[in-house]
Amino acid sequence: MRIEVQSIVGLMTKEPLVQVTMGSETAQLTPAEARDLALNLFECSEAAIMDLCVTQFLTDKVGADLETAGMMLVEFRKWRAEHAGTTGLG
Repeated sequence: MRIEVQSIVGLMTKEPLVQVTMGSETAQLTPAEARDLALNLFECSEAAIMDLCVTQFLTDKVGADLETAGMMLVEFRKWRAEHAGTTGLG
């Protein structure tokens, strides 16, 4: 899916906006909302890589089957969310 972004100025409000188009859907965000979205995307991409590392470690090194690794990954995600901001994790 193609995602396009561009800076615009609201015609009526004369405020800066970021227009995000994904497929046939378009949204207009304030610069602050766009920055928040960008940070969220970055943090989520890092978490996805960590999830893969944890899963591969559990299956390859610990010998867990995929179902067990999946259950442990759910617990790891809960732990990560509870400790966000205190451990340097997003």
